[in-house]
Amino acid sequence: MRSRLFVAALVVVGCMSTQAPAGEDAPRGIPQPRTGEGWTREEARKEERVPSLTVIAATVVQLSVRSNGRFIVTLDNGTIWSQSQNKSDVRVAVGDNITLQKATLGSYLLVTKDGVSTRVKRDR
Repeated sequence: MRSRLFVAALVVVGCMSTQAPAGEDAPRGIPQPRTGEGWTREEARKEERVPSLTVIAATVVQLSVRSNGRFIVTLDNGTIWSQSQNKSDVRVAVGDNITLQKATLGSYLLVTKDGVSTRVKRDR
């Protein structure tokens, strides 16, 4: 039984590690760029990187509160954010200027004009 599993494993590994024959550049059916097409390393270095937004300043245009006490805000740029952290000391009102900051592991912090922050997630 062990020898059959060992042979099967070798067959699978052998199939995965097959390379193109020495006379061919790539396996058949996979289009390859022709010489002179595509990006060279120099062209890739010249291309400017898109800056990532770490802070967004916005104004609250609509506010609603859920039954559990967490709020949902609609900002002047049209995005909707909901509070994902229980913090009762965060005070937000319609017309307040707030900032959204990118936090760790893909989360966001909503910071009020008083400097109090809470975790939020984007709904729309």
